[in-house]
Amino acid sequence: MDDLQRSGEIDQNVASRVGEIMRRVDRRYMTAAASVDAWTPDEVTRLLGIAEQHGPRFHPILATLFYTGMWLGEALGGSSGRTWTSTATG
Repeated sequence: MDDLQRSGEIDQNVASRVGEIMRRVDRRYMTAAASVDAWTPDEVTRLLGIAEQHGPRFHPILATLFYTGMWLGEALGGSSGRTWTSTATG
């Protein structure tokens, strides 16, 4: 990301301060999940198939979420409405 910013392909590296921000997180209030209920590959395939047939406008975002592991807020650009934009032309 730093290379992309230096070359002018992106305006800013939104991940540059992640370490700094995480160090400020008050770990006293953090808890570990006892278990995680994840989707099986068959469930993902079935849901994406249904979305493709009956809700095609949702298929791309669902596929992005499943295949990248992003949270919905990340995929939508965060709650602040900020988006990652490129300054490259072409």
